[in-house]
Amino acid sequence: MSEDRTIPERFHFLPDERKVVDAIVRAIRALPARPELTPKQVHFCGVLLHTLQRLPLPTPGVGMTLCLIQPNETGKFWMGVTVDGERFELDKGSTFYSEEVGSDNESQSDFLIYTRGRADAYRLGNLMGWVDMFQWMCEQDAVEVDFDDFGDSAPDWDDEGDPEWWSELPTSQDEEEA
Repeated sequence: MSEDRTIPERFHFLPDERKVVDAIVRAIRALPARPELTPKQVHFCGVLLHTLQRLPLPTPGVGMTLCLIQPNETGKFWMGVTVDGERFELDKGSTFYSEEVGSDNESQSDFLIYTRGRADAYRLGNLMGWVDMFQWMCEQDAVEVDFDDFGDSAPDWDDEGDPEWWSELPTSQDEEEA
C-alpha cells in the first residue's frame, strides 16, 4: 500500500479479527439457499455480505441487523450481527416465559467495534466460540432468519472496498491507542 494514501474512516478491528468476519461471511453465504427465505431476505443477505466484505471500511447508507432465532422449550434464543456506518456488533440473547415472572429478555454484546474506537478488549478464542454457534445456527432448518433494515439497503455495489486495509490496521489495542 502506498505511503501517501489517505487513511479512510474505518472500523477499529485488529488484523486477527478478520478471521471472525471471514467465518461470519462463510456462514451467511449458506442462508440464501434456504427455501423459506423471501426474495427480500435474499437481497438483504447480499447487502450484508457486500458490507462485511468491505470491512474494515464502513459501507455508506447501510444499516442492518441479521438475527437468527432458535425456539426452545421456554422461549427463544437469538444471535445477531449488526453493522452500520459507525458500528459492528455481534450479540446474543434470549426471550423466555414463565408463569411466575411472565415474559423476560436478556441480551449480551459479545463484540462491539466502532469507527471511532473499540468498546472493549476481546479475546479471539471467545469470539470464535460465538462464531461457531452462529455457523451452527445458520445450518439449522428450525432457525428463523430475520433482518432489520434501518439503513437504505442500497449500497454502491461497484465500491468493493480494498481488503489491503486489513494489513494497515494496528496489531494490538495498545498500538491503536498510541
